[in-house]
Amino acid sequence: MTFLRAGKPPIKPPMRQTLREMRQTLRDEKGGVAVTFALSLLPLLGCVALAVDVATWYSARTQMQAIADGAAIASARELRIGHATSAHVTETARRYALSAMQYGAANAIGAEVTATVSNTRNEVTVAVASEVSPLFSRFVSTALVSVSVEATARLSGTIPVCMVGIDEKSANTVQLADQAELTAGDCGIYSNSTNTEGLVLKGSSRVLAARICSGGGFVNHGASAVPTPQADCPSLGDPLEQRGEALSKLNPCTDSSSHPYRFNGNQILSPTSYCNGIVIGSSAQVHFQPGIYHVGGRGLVVDSGARLTGSNVSFHFKGKDAQFFFGEDTSINLSATKEGPMAGILFFEDPSASKGKQFRISSNDARNLLGTIYLPKGDLIIDSQRAIAGDSAYTVIVARRITMTNGPKLILNTNYSATDVPVPEGVGPNAKIHLSQ
Repeated sequence: MTFLRAGKPPIKPPMRQTLREMRQTLRDEKGGVAVTFALSLLPLLGCVALAVDVATWYSARTQMQAIADGAAIASARELRIGHATSAHVTETARRYALSAMQYGAANAIGAEVTATVSNTRNEVTVAVASEVSPLFSRFVSTALVSVSVEATARLSGTIPVCMVGIDEKSANTVQLADQAELTAGDCGIYSNSTNTEGLVLKGSSRVLAARICSGGGFVNHGASAVPTPQADCPSLGDPLEQRGEALSKLNPCTDSSSHPYRFNGNQILSPTSYCNGIVIGSSAQVHFQPGIYHVGGRGLVVDSGARLTGSNVSFHFKGKDAQFFFGEDTSINLSATKEGPMAGILFFEDPSASKGKQFRISSNDARNLLGTIYLPKGDLIIDSQRAIAGDSAYTVIVARRITMTNGPKLILNTNYSATDVPVPEGVGPNAKIHLSQ
C-alpha cells in the first residue's frame, strides 16, 4: 500500500528540471543586468562630470566678467586725473583685478590681466584670462579649460561738467540775456532740452566755455559764443539724481506756516533744522558754523545790506516754498562741507519739491560760492550786476532751468586741486563712466 503525505503533491522529475532551468536563467539575467549597468555607468558618470565642468566654467566666466567690469571702471576713474599716465591706469586695473580674483573667482587659476588705454584717453579696455580645473572634460576637449573675458569703460566726456540745465522738454532751459556773461573756459555748459530753443543766447550776452551743448536746438540773437554751440547733443540726464535721492532722507522738515526765524544784528548760527525758514534782516551780519542746515518755510532770505559768511556748510531746502533769495546789496561768502552726506553740495533742493520754484542770486557781492548748487526741480535766476563766484576754486550748477539776465558776470572756475571741498560724483571732472561692452 502506498501512503501519500499531506501537503504539497510530489514533484515529478520533468518539473524539477524545469525549475532548475528557470533558476539558472534568472541567475544569468541578473549577471547580464549587472554587466549592462556597469557598462552604462561610465558614460553616465561622464555626463555628470561634463555637466559639473560646464557649470564650473560658466561660474568662473561670470565671476571674471564682473571683476573685469570693476577693474575697467576703477581704472577709467584714473583718467580723470590729468597727470595719470597710461602705465598708472594700467597698473590700477591690474591691481584691482588680481585683488578681486582672490575673493570673487574661486575657480580661476593664475589669472593674467592686461589693460589698454585708448589714444584719446577716454576709455580703458581690460582683458582677464585664466584657467579653470575641469574634472573630466580636459581628457576630451580643451574648450572648458580656459576662460577669457573683456570689458571697456568709457568716460561720458573728458571735459569737466560745470553747468547743466536738466529740463528735457522746455524752451529756455539755459538762457542768457541782457548782456549776461558766462565764463567757463575749462568746462562744459549743457542744456538737456530737446526743444528747438532749449538753449537761448540773446541781448548781447557772451559765453566762453570749453563746450556749449544743447540736446535739441539753440537760438543765438546777437550773442557771442565761443565755441559755437552744438545741437543734438546726448542728454546728460540728472547727473546727481542718485545723490539727491539719498540726501532727501536727511531733512526732517515739513511744510510750515509759522513765522520764520528772523535774525538781525550780529549772529552766529549752529547747524540744525530751521523748518520755518530763515530771514536775515537788513544790515545783519550772520556767520554759519560748519555743518548741515535743514531749511523749510520760505527758505533762506537775505535782505539787502546783510552779510552772510560760512565755511564748510551745506543748505538743504525742503517744502513747497523753501528757496533762497540773496538781495542786491548783500555780501555772500560760502563754501560747502568737506565730508559727510552733503560733501561738495552747497545748496540742495529736495527732489520732492514742486517744479518751478525760483532760487535767485541778485547779490552784487557773491564772489565765493564754493561747491555745487543742485536744484533738480527749481529754476536758478542770476540777475546781479557784478561778478559772481569768481573767487571760488570751483562752482558747479545743476538746475531744472538756468536764467542769467540784467548783466551778471558768472565765472565757473575749475581749480579742483586748490580746495579740499570734494566735487560730487557725476559733475566737475567726475564725468560718468559707462561700460560700453
